Amino acid sequence: MIEPFHGDGAPAYAAGPRSPGGLVAALKIALAGEALTVSEVAKKVIEHGYSTTSPNFRQIVTQTLAKSDQFERNGRGLYKTK
Repeated sequence: MIEPFHGDGAPAYAAGPRSPGGLVAALKIALAGEALTVSEVAKKVIEHGYSTTSPNFRQIVTQTLAKSDQFERNGRGLYKTK
């Protein structure tokens, strides 16, 4: 049987340390003052030190940009901060 929790109560599948401020904060920094494509944003976030192990990070960025009220579309395939 797989033990679902560690002794400290944390789930066994818990991710490692997250980047400070999370993905939304990293996206805000990457998009500061300009409209970019999702690919450009994802690349910029990684270059600025955001750590991820996701094999589909671009898709995660797309979903976060679309769902967050802090970003808006600025033409086809472009996003910017509000």
